Amino acid sequence: MSTFHPFPRLPTELRLQIWEMTVEPRTVEICIRFTDFPSTPLADGKQKRPPRQMSTVQSPTPVPGPLQACREARYHGLYQQALSDLVIDEHVPNPERPYIWLNPAIDIVSVENSYAAFFKSVAHDPTSQVRKALAQRR
Repeated sequence: MSTFHPFPRLPTELRLQIWEMTVEPRTVEICIRFTDFPSTPLADGKQKRPPRQMSTVQSPTPVPGPLQACREARYHGLYQQALSDLVIDEHVPNPERPYIWLNPAIDIVSVENSYAAFFKSVAHDPTSQVRKALAQRR
């Protein structure tokens, strides 16, 4: 090969194959953030504390490199936005809810044992793309 072609000039199908080869299995750690709601004063002078509610799902796992590279890699569907439906704070509209980039076919989702109950709805939903990727850390 005597000539090197810059990546953007390569044929689209070749570029997409290259992006696919950058995908690697990951262990994606999940952290749950809670919202503490203010106490409500009762008639007897005591305070009623409402239960803490899960407000966001976050991950310290870095966003995969291909998603940070360019639009073409993001739009190719190598990863999907996942777990935003677990947020139960009704004050956050759907498009603004946090999500985690996940490839359910190969990624493993690591959840703290004490928070596994929050993920039951995803783990038991047969239509969930995340179901197969959901695993509990031991």
